[in-house]
Amino acid sequence: MNLQFQRLILESFKSYQALDLDLAALAPGGLYYLTGQNLAEPRLGANGCGKTGLIQGFCWVWHGTTPEGLKTTDLRPRNDKTNPSGALVLAVDGQVKRLARTTSPNHITLDRGDTTQEVVEALLGIPRDVCFHTIVLAQGQPLFLDLKPREKMGLLNLVLRLERWEVRADKARKRASFLGQQLQGYEADLTGLLHNCTSLETTLVRVETQSSEWDIAHSKALTDLQTREQTARGQLDAAEIALGRAEQASEGAGLEGDAERALASRLQEERATVAKAIRSKSLEVRAAESELARITTALQHLVGETCPTCNQPINNAEVARQRKALEGQKNKLTEPDRAGLETLEQREAQLETEIARARAAADQFNKRLMATETTVRTARNRVADLTATLKTTQAQLKQSMGQVNPYRPQLIELRDQLQTAEAEVARLSQECTAAQREEAEAQFWATGFKDVCLFLIEETLQQMEVIANATLAEAGLEGWQLKLDIERETKAGTIERGINVSVISPSNSSPVRWDTWSGGEQQRLRLIASHALSDVLLGSLGVNPSLEILDEPTQHLSAEGIADMCGYLAARAQRLNRTILYVDHTARESRLFAGVLRVTRDRMGSYVQVD
Repeated sequence: MNLQFQRLILESFKSYQALDLDLAALAPGGLYYLTGQNLAEPRLGANGCGKTGLIQGFCWVWHGTTPEGLKTTDLRPRNDKTNPSGALVLAVDGQVKRLARTTSPNHITLDRGDTTQEVVEALLGIPRDVCFHTIVLAQGQPLFLDLKPREKMGLLNLVLRLERWEVRADKARKRASFLGQQLQGYEADLTGLLHNCTSLETTLVRVETQSSEWDIAHSKALTDLQTREQTARGQLDAAEIALGRAEQASEGAGLEGDAERALASRLQEERATVAKAIRSKSLEVRAAESELARITTALQHLVGETCPTCNQPINNAEVARQRKALEGQKNKLTEPDRAGLETLEQREAQLETEIARARAAADQFNKRLMATETTVRTARNRVADLTATLKTTQAQLKQSMGQVNPYRPQLIELRDQLQTAEAEVARLSQECTAAQREEAEAQFWATGFKDVCLFLIEETLQQMEVIANATLAEAGLEGWQLKLDIERETKAGTIERGINVSVISPSNSSPVRWDTWSGGEQQRLRLIASHALSDVLLGSLGVNPSLEILDEPTQHLSAEGIADMCGYLAARAQRLNRTILYVDHTARESRLFAGVLRVTRDRMGSYVQVD
């Protein structure tokens, strides 16, 4: 009978206000790590967040109790009088069933119809005590090896069956033969793959060397081109600065020359104006001097009693009148402006000097302009040459930067081929290991069970020994053996019936009681024996569950032990195609985890996230 757990629903159960966990979403054959964080009380870390409460809820909905035997009042949320309730949705051989449980009053329904716990256990095929030693290995609860010998016997008696051992022995022999042939094929394929890997690794090393040499040469070429670019850019910047200075000097010389020539032109215009004024002023002075001389001469002639011209007697009244008229004319005459004429003549001489100076300065600036223009042309040619050099260098640099290592595609292809080959080697190695383990297990079953068919307990214990010893190496106990006996001799010499457990290891050839080993060794033995018991019990009941839960299975283990345990649990999950929940309060990381279920508790309660 296949039991596929699909969904767990809890309401008002311990720290869970409302939980709807999709168990069907967990991959079959995967090892899932269930951890937590307590945001409500951060100092507690992963404690008190609801991991154990999740397991208790699962057990309570199914069996009406928890592995610890907690009462309903212990399952209510703290500081809350709300009554817990829950449901478990599962498929029994493909038929979906819904099991629901409530409290106050206690009530259980199956597919929404009233039922009893007995009906539920008959339907699902796993009694409560068997469940807590198979599907759920709870924290702090005694495992199979922790039970007293008679308690171990009583647990086995719940599910003993005699009728199938011969059939199983025959199947085991056939299975061992099949696995032996399969293993030979795997080993032959593995040898060829290993040879191919060696060849690929040799080729890869050679191509990697060539690729590295190309990268070094290319890097050097890039560095040289970058240096040349920087040098050319620096030279171009300097040349452009020199060109700017030359153009500025040329422009300055031209402007200065233009200014001097403009000044000379303005001075020439002013000199022409002054020359014209001199000529006009000279005429005025000469005219004034001539008129003054005439009047003065005429006045001189009026002195005496006869006219100096006609020698006629002079009429004094007439003389007086003429003298008065001449003196009036003389008074009206303006004194000749000889000073103004002199000033104009001085200004004319000054202008001629300034014109000569301006022309000389203009000639000088013209010479400077011609010299600077030559410098500008030289600088422009230099800038053009350096610009062309820089562009050429930049083009070469761009081309070089765009070059791709020609060995890279080959490297990628070789690495892909090697990775594929190594993955195939790993897969075949795993299949060989699995086939070897299964062959050893099948051989154990084929050779061991036929001899103990007549006695049920011996048969069961032998089966447990086979399963446990076939997996001890996976848990780090290489070369160890677990022995289960139903009788032992007491100190008084009597025979005590019950299941007794002893261990043979590489350090001891005689059986030694299992509880004399270290805490870590005992924990590995506990888990291996419990899983062996689980396989036997579930096999006897004919039940194949889709889920196993282990709460804190790595107590007392070292880091190496935890790594071994994770590897063992992952292999078990894959081998049984069963989802295994590995619960731990300490942060763990492993590539073997198919996923992580993270229980978080905050002030609103606990909830579960699946990563």
